[in-house]
Amino acid sequence: YGAMEDDAMRERFALCATGEPGEKSFTRTPCSDAHAWRAVSTVDLTGDTYPGAEAIAASMDEPCTDTATEAATNPLDVQWSQEGPTKEQWQAGKRYGICWIPA
Repeated sequence: YGAMEDDAMRERFALCATGEPGEKSFTRTPCSDAHAWRAVSTVDLTGDTYPGAEAIAASMDEPCTDTATEAATNPLDVQWSQEGPTKEQWQAGKRYGICWIPA
């Protein structure tokens, strides 16, 4: 594969969304479809017991900020959002959160 094929493959399988996480307009979609947000990294979360949404959000703040700052074209205008696992997802074994930036 060449660089162009690699980029096309990434777009086809990369995770994007139609709106900001937590908003009504949020629907996951491949990045090859129309989208407004792009998943840029995951944050590993630890523990056996669900820590709660606030604790998860707090533990994701710094890694998501760092990733969004690196991706920003203007370091003074950094936007990002995060999506942590629900209690049900945690109990099912999902122990990571996703950092999102506007596309």
